[in-house]
Amino acid sequence: MASPLRCAACHQPLDPSARASQRFCSDRCRFRAHARKRRGQHEADPLPASTADELRRRDRQLAGKERVITRLRATRDAARHRARAAESEAAAQARRAETAIAATSSEQLKLRKDNAALRQEVAALSRQVADAASTAGEVDRLQAAIAELSAGNELAAEIRRQWDALAVRIARQASGSSLPAAGLDHEVLTTWQRYRKATRQAAGQPAAPTRRRRPAARPAARPAATATPDERNQR
Repeated sequence: MASPLRCAACHQPLDPSARASQRFCSDRCRFRAHARKRRGQHEADPLPASTADELRRRDRQLAGKERVITRLRATRDAARHRARAAESEAAAQARRAETAIAATSSEQLKLRKDNAALRQEVAALSRQVADAASTAGEVDRLQAAIAELSAGNELAAEIRRQWDALAVRIARQASGSSLPAAGLDHEVLTTWQRYRKATRQAAGQPAAPTRRRRPAARPAARPAATATPDERNQR
C-alpha cells in the first residue's frame, strides 16, 4: 500500500481518487503556491516542528503497516495456493476412490459369482458324499450277504459232497445185493439220480447212460448129503 499523496502547499492528504500527477488539494492552495514561487519562497506552508514530527511518525507507521500488509498478502496467496493444491489433490483422490470403488464392485460381483459356483460344487460334493456313504452301506450289506451266501454255499457244497458219497455207497451196496434198495435208501437214490440228471441238463451235458442192473447171483446147489428132507422130496 503506497503512502497517501499530500498537498504540496498545505500538506493535507489528497483525495484517494486523485490522479497521481495531482499536487494540490484545491485551487486556493495552487494559487498560493504559485504566488510564493513568484516571490522566491517555498511553495509549501511552513510546518511547526510538532506537526513535522507527527507526519514523520505517521509515515513510519504507514510504512510498517504497508510491510505487514505485504506480508499478510503473501501469506494469503500462499494459503490460497495450498488450498488450490489441496482441492486438486482431493479431486484426484475422489477420482481414485471412484475408480477403486468401481473396481471393488466388479471384484465383489466376481467373488459373489465364484462363491455361488463354489456353493453349488460343495452341494454337489455333499450329494456325492451322501451317495457314496449310502453306496458304502449298500456295499457293506452286500458283502455281508455275500459272506452269508458263501458260508451257505460252502455248507451246501459240503452237504452235497456228503450226499454224493452216501448215494454212491448206497448204489454200490444195492448193486452188490440180490435185494433192491428199499425205504429211505431207495428215496435217497431216486432223489440223487434226479438231481444228477437235472444238473447235467442245466449244464448242457448229455445224460449219464443208464447202467443195466445185473441179475442177482443164484445160490449154488447144496450137496445131497446136506440137503434137507423137503429138498430131497422135491427132487
